[in-house]
Amino acid sequence: MNYFKLFKNKTFLKLLKNFLSLSSLNVLQFLISLFTVPYLIRTIGLEKLGTINFVLSLVAYFIPFVDYGFIVQATREVALARDDKLKLNHTFSKYFISSLYNFILVSFVYIIIIFIIQKFRQDVFLYVLAYFTVLGKLLLCEWYYQGTERMEFIAILNAISKLLYLIVLIVFIHNQNDYSFVLLFQGLNALIVGIISILIIVFSHRIKMRVVTIKEYIKTLKSGFALFANQFLPNLYNNSTTFILGLYSSDFAVGLLSSAKFVSEISNMVISMLSRTFFPFLNRNFDKHYIYRNIVLVVSISMCILMFLFAGIISNLLMHNSVSEVTLLIRILAFGTLGFGLMSIYGNNFLIIKKQDKLVMKITFYISILGFITSFIFVLLFNVNGAAINLSFTRIAYGIVFLFFYWKMSNNIRSKIKFKNT
Repeated sequence: MNYFKLFKNKTFLKLLKNFLSLSSLNVLQFLISLFTVPYLIRTIGLEKLGTINFVLSLVAYFIPFVDYGFIVQATREVALARDDKLKLNHTFSKYFISSLYNFILVSFVYIIIIFIIQKFRQDVFLYVLAYFTVLGKLLLCEWYYQGTERMEFIAILNAISKLLYLIVLIVFIHNQNDYSFVLLFQGLNALIVGIISILIIVFSHRIKMRVVTIKEYIKTLKSGFALFANQFLPNLYNNSTTFILGLYSSDFAVGLLSSAKFVSEISNMVISMLSRTFFPFLNRNFDKHYIYRNIVLVVSISMCILMFLFAGIISNLLMHNSVSEVTLLIRILAFGTLGFGLMSIYGNNFLIIKKQDKLVMKITFYISILGFITSFIFVLLFNVNGAAINLSFTRIAYGIVFLFFYWKMSNNIRSKIKFKNT
């Protein structure tokens, strides 16, 4: 294949534009985080950083209920309807209003939890501040921009908000007593971006809202349940690992894990960025899946090697001194990047596109339950190191199972072709 000819291809140039929009945002986010995470460690300390991340780990359980798998399902429908204005209006209204209904319902549950349970009630103000991120997520409607392949709008909005977030952190965060402002600024940042995003959709893109009946809302939830489960169930191992560590260990341990996860999430962010860029394209041009597979395999293997070899240097940059605990955690989490890459290649960008939503839900259910159970075992046995081991173990398990079903489906297809030719 002549790769130089790709630069003359309009479809490829569109993909490149979306990828650059996402990558510019993520590079900026990385550079800002590269300053803010060490800054927060130095000013508020690892213990308070752990407190913040423990609060956010509770909030993280509620975000999938608002998204409800729409980042995949709605993106898929918007990508197919983007050239039909009436259909696009209907599709946007259906998913946005459904997300709004979900937000209202889960907000009642969240309020009950933080006011009834003592551990949460004593820091209720922090949990209220953190919940603004859920409202911001509702208004962002990232699935719309992804489906219409206009990710540059999100890139610009987030770039401005991240820079403002960095400025207010420097101005207002100076010591441990200021740690609550971190959650305040995160929440306001998400909310402002969300408000601007929905205004752009309604007034600039001229999307007209329509009424969504309760019957249609329930139908939307039923059709998207498999994808919702696919998004929510990973919280049973991913988010719960942090949450369980906070319950059975200390906020300081959560701070150590959060610092190491920051590094692994940069690697996963690159893979997610590629996934979000290619997903609408692969829905229309699945025969190009091998290109995506090759790119992600190279990226995930490279990231794993770099994280493992340079963990000590990275730890030193984060902490301004080499902390052996963080170095070890980064190396453990490096292996999870391989699993995350396989999940992206053969999960979202193969099985989901092949409309195997229920199969993905079953895989996600069993692996997530396994990861949830092993999170207790690993955390109780090995504390913070066990939490990192559990994250990598579960991601690798996901990747291997998705790869197995890819091989199984591919072999079935090849067998059918041979049978037809005989």
